[in-house]
Amino acid sequence: HHLYTNFFYRLTYTASGYATILAFRIESLSKNNRLYIEDDTYALIHDKIDADFTGTYQLKNVVEKISVYEATSHISTACF
Repeated sequence: HHLYTNFFYRLTYTASGYATILAFRIESLSKNNRLYIEDDTYALIHDKIDADFTGTYQLKNVVEKISVYEATSHISTACF
């Protein structure tokens, strides 16, 4: 015999860590709902998207300076 309970466990996940801090800081640079990406992401998709270099920034709680690009074209999911 198995004992079943009617308990449902709700798990809550919170994004944290370096990637979350970096994403938040880059997002705060963005104006008018523009998509900004950092240089590592740009290196991975530079042949699939047009982007303009916006500058190199020293972001709060991020040790190294980060190069940031603004996406100027849409990414087609067919590209991936």
